[in-house]
Amino acid sequence: ADSEGEEGKFYVWTYEEINQLLGSEATVFNKYYGVTKGGNWEDNQNVLKISTALDDLAKKFDQPENKIKTSIDNSRMVLFNARKSRIRPALDDKILTSWNGLMVSGLAHAYEALGNEDYRTKAVATGEFIWDNMWNDGKLFRNRKNGRSTINGFLDDYAFSIMAFTDLYQVTFNQMWLDRALTLTKVTLDSFYDKKSKFFQFKSASDDPLYIKKSVIEDNVIPSGNSAMAINLFVLGHLTYNEQYLKMSTEMVKISADRMLQHPAFYYNWFDLYQMNLMDPFEVAIVGDNHNHIRKELSRAFLPSAILLGGATDENLELLKSKLVAGKTMIYVCVNKTCQLPVENVNIALEQMKKLRTN
Repeated sequence: ADSEGEEGKFYVWTYEEINQLLGSEATVFNKYYGVTKGGNWEDNQNVLKISTALDDLAKKFDQPENKIKTSIDNSRMVLFNARKSRIRPALDDKILTSWNGLMVSGLAHAYEALGNEDYRTKAVATGEFIWDNMWNDGKLFRNRKNGRSTINGFLDDYAFSIMAFTDLYQVTFNQMWLDRALTLTKVTLDSFYDKKSKFFQFKSASDDPLYIKKSVIEDNVIPSGNSAMAINLFVLGHLTYNEQYLKMSTEMVKISADRMLQHPAFYYNWFDLYQMNLMDPFEVAIVGDNHNHIRKELSRAFLPSAILLGGATDENLELLKSKLVAGKTMIYVCVNKTCQLPVENVNIALEQMKKLRTN
């Protein structure tokens, strides 16, 4: 937020500036945004932040609430127009694959929890953007700006995109997303996996090597690429019955265990995976024309240990084979490839899960 060599200069205001610009309207505005002569930022400057509720402000000034709101809205526009004459901070408008992958997963999870179709629509659109613009000629790019994708992707670009595509499969049951996740996983294993350490390197083997091999294990402000890949291998291993993926994921958790206990705050994503390993997850197959409605209804329950798969047909996945029943949409609750009797009712399927956990 630097401009003219000062942090936040474009956004902050002094008490005197506001009073000069707003005149008699400044009293209400200053009270609403907590503006003072001493300021709440450096050098007696103020960052505007709502400090008083509108109804309380209306009572204080003995005016209707709508009149107070109109005054504040008008004053805000005066300051907005005055701010246009300032020098703006530099704009970082590049598109990062890794961050967009994280956003896709966030939108997919929000859709599962809230059922807001707009979240799923945006998640799918962003996933399509990543595949159409950041993936080319067998490799994933990290950065896009001015219509050009550049810089060979690092581990987190691959890991978060794989997670995004896997999450998209679980909220759409479109096999395409799972195929894309598996394609990226193969490239990640070929280009980033270090057989000696059993972790993934930060940089692709096809790039110029760093002075030292770097494997980021700790989770920081965003999860590490290694913890994301360990979760990816776990989920994809269960979806596709890939025992090698499951073995690799388990090895990564075991190697990280001591560090997780010593510094738990830096291994929160690893602890998610550790919890998944405490008991086998539910593999819930939903097969039939009404799969989207059933999946959405099932997602209303909090099912952190469930991996969802399905569709209108019994597709290529092993768990879906021979499970299609003509004219019906069936729910199969499975654990470690062993399934309960198929049911059509979501509540019965939830009861099956409950019994499996209590037995």
